Amino acid sequence: AKPVVAPGDRVLMGQQIAEPDGMISAGICSSVSGTVKKIEPRMTVMGETRDAIVIENDGLDEEKVMDDVMNAGADDFTFSEDAVEVVTDPASFSEVRDALEGMGYTFASAQVEQVPSTYTAIDDPDVRVKMNRLLEALEDNDDVQEVWHNWENPDEDE
Repeated sequence: AKPVVAPGDRVLMGQQIAEPDGMISAGICSSVSGTVKKIEPRMTVMGETRDAIVIENDGLDEEKVMDDVMNAGADDFTFSEDAVEVVTDPASFSEVRDALEGMGYTFASAQVEQVPSTYTAIDDPDVRVKMNRLLEALEDNDDVQEVWHNWENPDEDE
């Protein structure tokens, strides 16, 4: 959610203090009356929100990409044969994307992702089958835009 109040503002119980900001978001109303002291980012229960820019790797030089990505202000990157994933803080996403675009990079995707802070293993084979069915059903549903989970699936990399 995106704050609609600032530190120092007086709010009343029930007053909206944040508006929806993104696909999975809702407005937030204050549970008490008082003065806003500060506004801080918080990690979600499942992990953190991060922005990822994916660049198709069609023969890129890893050293040059590393220099360009860091000069653009990104937090980190992962280089593989197929793609380069650039990770950035949501607040600097636009600047990093624009800087890389200005350097001549084109993107396979550029979006906000939910990254789990912990992963969960499912040992029961029957539950694994059900989890796979659930994920497939969600991914096949036209109304579902993205699916994120914290399942440590050993079959996923195969």
